[in-house]
Amino acid sequence: MAFGDDTVNILLIGLDSTANLRGQNTDVLIVVSVNKATRQVSMLSIPRDLWVYIPTYGWNRINTAHRRGYSLGYPGEGSALLIDTIEMNIGLPIHHWARVDFAGFTKVVDQLGGVDITVACPVNLRFKPPTSEEEQEMVLLPGIYHMDGDTALKYVRTRRGSSDFARARRQQQFLKAMWSQFKSPDIIARIPGLWTALSGSVKTDLGLDDLLSLARVGIDIKPQRVHSYYIGRSETMDWVTDQGWQVLLPRLDKIQEVLAKLASPPSADEDQVASEGAAIEVLNGTTRPNLPQFAADQLQWYGLKITRTGTADRADYPKTQIIVFNDRPKAVETLAKVLKVTAANIVYQQGGGQGIDVQVILGADYDPCR
Repeated sequence: MAFGDDTVNILLIGLDSTANLRGQNTDVLIVVSVNKATRQVSMLSIPRDLWVYIPTYGWNRINTAHRRGYSLGYPGEGSALLIDTIEMNIGLPIHHWARVDFAGFTKVVDQLGGVDITVACPVNLRFKPPTSEEEQEMVLLPGIYHMDGDTALKYVRTRRGSSDFARARRQQQFLKAMWSQFKSPDIIARIPGLWTALSGSVKTDLGLDDLLSLARVGIDIKPQRVHSYYIGRSETMDWVTDQGWQVLLPRLDKIQEVLAKLASPPSADEDQVASEGAAIEVLNGTTRPNLPQFAADQLQWYGLKITRTGTADRADYPKTQIIVFNDRPKAVETLAKVLKVTAANIVYQQGGGQGIDVQVILGADYDPCR
């Protein structure tokens, strides 16, 4: 897969602890692809159960490659063997890496002052405290939460009642929320201090100058140019090894289709949606709380700007409706696609709107968890 000279692919590695690197499998593998020229960021989550060939070792889950690099004495150790494994098996070049354990992740979030997260679906955060053998039940109901490091760690780690694929989506959601909240010129001035404070918790082959350069790119990136991709169910097949392990076989043709998206330039449609500058109002036409906030969080990543949220004239709308006051074709097309609104439920009422170009009334059919 061809990536231009302006693209930097950074592998984010998460694991339980760095106390014993020869004995720790990686828990999180996300490649962040930054195109400095086009001001675009794409993320790719790699499932930990992907069955791959690990150089100098043999076939195994990809999450074992990092520790094998230490136990085998591989040149460059864990990160190098993991990078070579990714490049050999799926053809994705990796230019840099960054590694954090769970204690370090908690510290990073707390150093930033916490992160606001929109939780659209119930999430079971059941966990075992370090001082107890008993698990504690903790369910996040749909809502908007300001998460400290401890809660954020539970949110990105849990697989209770879901899957590794659902967890990958939460992890990328968290990274996007963190970027959205801290992408300001102020963060540039904070980076040297954060670099010093977190040096014991985060390891990377990036230098401080590299981070400052990437941060300057990051504050210029628009939400519609932040993309999420996954090696998910469509790109893998369930398989049981001779040892009885349940793993995921890569479907290389499907993975190459995902990598092609990762490397492709920004879509003209994305910029057209943003350039229309449609003023959009989202109203709740149901009795379920927070739906407009859930929709606004979802829609911002398509270049749509939600200027107002509120409650509709009634709470029994069966279908989501789009009311167009001023012609904004790209915005309406994107809204209909994302919210799954049929042409029959798009109504044109030229004029009016009181400063709003397009109004969305969320109905009972709107499912933010879909």
